[in-house]
Amino acid sequence: MKDRVYQGLYTDHSASRTFRCEVAFEAVGISIRDLESGGGDTFWPVEEIWTDTVHGSGLCILYRGERPPQVLKIYAKNIHRIVARQYKGRDFVQDHKDYYINFSRVTGLCATLAIIAAIVYFWVLPPVAEYASGYIPQGTEEKLGDYYLDYLTRGACLDSAKTTCVRNFFDSLAWHKNYGYKIVVLQSETVNALALPGGRMIIYSGLLDSLGSREELAALLAHESAHVELKHCTRSLCRALSYAVLLAGLTGDANSVFTVLAHNADMLNSLSYSRKIEEHADMQGLLMLEEAGIAPQAMLDLISRLESLNRPGWLDQYDFISSHPALEKRKEYIQEYLLK
Repeated sequence: MKDRVYQGLYTDHSASRTFRCEVAFEAVGISIRDLESGGGDTFWPVEEIWTDTVHGSGLCILYRGERPPQVLKIYAKNIHRIVARQYKGRDFVQDHKDYYINFSRVTGLCATLAIIAAIVYFWVLPPVAEYASGYIPQGTEEKLGDYYLDYLTRGACLDSAKTTCVRNFFDSLAWHKNYGYKIVVLQSETVNALALPGGRMIIYSGLLDSLGSREELAALLAHESAHVELKHCTRSLCRALSYAVLLAGLTGDANSVFTVLAHNADMLNSLSYSRKIEEHADMQGLLMLEEAGIAPQAMLDLISRLESLNRPGWLDQYDFISSHPALEKRKEYIQEYLLK
């Protein structure tokens, strides 16, 4: 008994012709009717169908005979499932089934690998790269700091007098320093300061001139020095560039890591620290002030000073405030420290 009829395209290479046809599935084979020349029916016994190919869910291609074979393309929704159900257990259907199952498995495997790759890229690589940054040699950090310092001060106006004063004052601060620091003051209304890898530091005159005492300047230098000593800039850059940094690190060559970080110096413009990192720098800065014999109250005075600059309409002008968020929260944990 014949099943329903499907539309197809038949190619007979021995006769060098292709025509539209109707296809009906029977128990022992496939019946093909020529719709163009009235050439009658062609019957394919299932034993002579040696393979099939599936292209999506709407096309099934069957072959019969020696090469070049006769070719039958059947078009219908879910035709591969219909063929598999009609000729269950036949060799060519088993091939078809394996193809479909394997294709599904491969698709599923690819999707799984894509998800794993995304997890690794966004959640595994960044902390690993950040951890690995702790093993970057100090000499490489200082070299990187010099590169960034040159990049960020290119075309800027150096305030030589204030640079000398700040450097002398910094040298007089008797807290432990692991790096050979290099500090510059740039003439700018920008209220900001930047701690770079390897002990390089930039202070803008807009911030420096806003300070009310030498103790507040000491607090600012302690906070920025804490960022340096704790490698916050280096770690944050490595985290942001985790894939490239780890790939370069596989060579075991510190210069490769330096090259990756140096070529992405423009990222410094958008680099910001989390609340946790800022708190870490504040707490370390408090310890450094005490080590230098300066009352830690100076850190609270500095935060209060910055907060006073945060008047309506001024926020966008003060980069230090916008890149060091939650001043009120910072005041709270500094006050808690002072009460201990």
